[in-house]
Amino acid sequence: MNAKRLIALVCLCAVSLFGGERNVFYLHTGTSVPLAPEAFRDAYSQGFNVGLAAGRRLTRSFEVQAMLQLNNAAFDNRGYMNADPDIVAFTDANRADPEVDIEGGDARVWNLTFNAKLAFPSGSGGKAEPYVMAGAGLFGLRKGKIEINDYQNQISTTGRVVRPAANETVLGVTAGFGVEVMLDRRSNFFFELAPCIGFTSGDPTVLVPVKFGISVHGKTAVGIQVTNPDYP
Repeated sequence: MNAKRLIALVCLCAVSLFGGERNVFYLHTGTSVPLAPEAFRDAYSQGFNVGLAAGRRLTRSFEVQAMLQLNNAAFDNRGYMNADPDIVAFTDANRADPEVDIEGGDARVWNLTFNAKLAFPSGSGGKAEPYVMAGAGLFGLRKGKIEINDYQNQISTTGRVVRPAANETVLGVTAGFGVEVMLDRRSNFFFELAPCIGFTSGDPTVLVPVKFGISVHGKTAVGIQVTNPDYP
């Protein structure tokens, strides 16, 4: 299933879920930090994320969601020196780094997950509400092509090494916590920390998105504004 079909699927879920008074629409952005495996953490640095979700409250504190999130991790030339096996072997043998130029593309991770969210209402009329969430779905990883120009043939005999782009779509899981702050009768601000794990070949890939955004409560089928159930 390609990215366009996934986006269409989530949009369809959002439209179908958002039509009722218990439904919530989320839009977020933030930063994503590569965590594991070590080679992934070395070769890529902190990037950004954007995402959307549609949720439906089943009770005052329990909600189910469909979420699509896109993450970008920036290629780190210097960090990649510690991740490429040929460069590492040369450095270990000669106690010096090879004289090479490295050009690489960023890594992109997309997550399509179906989540459960449990909130902890204050019960005292407060506007801040902590919550925990967890979910599972698909985890897509794309690494851009990497080219190593080895002018002195220190790690190759051709003077150039190419690591091809890689794509992988696997099972993924996520879990985290956050807090929502009520803004008015229909909208909240939220902050969330929710690491995501993809069971990629070899070692699992772990990314830590830190995100913030806005949630908006839906309307009834006849367009009557629905009060945010968390707003006093």
